[in-house]
Amino acid sequence: MLDYKAVIDFNKYTLALAAAGFVYVLEKFTPLTFGLVFVTVTFTLFLFLVSILAGICLFAIATSGLHTQPESETHSRLIKVFGITHASCVALAMLILGILVFSQLVFTDPKPEAAPTCCCTSVAPDCADKI
Repeated sequence: MLDYKAVIDFNKYTLALAAAGFVYVLEKFTPLTFGLVFVTVTFTLFLFLVSILAGICLFAIATSGLHTQPESETHSRLIKVFGITHASCVALAMLILGILVFSQLVFTDPKPEAAPTCCCTSVAPDCADKI
């Protein structure tokens, strides 16, 4: 007998992780010009989207199975298909996201510091030579 409650509880957390990953990728890695990073980010967003949709279907099927008295073979089969799809897509997307974040940290030059802004009403130590 399948423990539908455990499936639902696990799915809630992984679905939240997939949604947060989708939003994080949109926030940090877009807009991009076309290239390898663009294709990788687009593929990662696609994986997160598939994972979210499979997770929603899994949640609906498990909730239906929880309230159905005789355990259906269809519920078990669908939970297995959507569960594997959801879990594998979110795991692969998180792996790619980790690689993207690591490469951004290692291979991106730090932003240069901005020059201090000088105001004509007060003399700051950094601006004394500019007046």
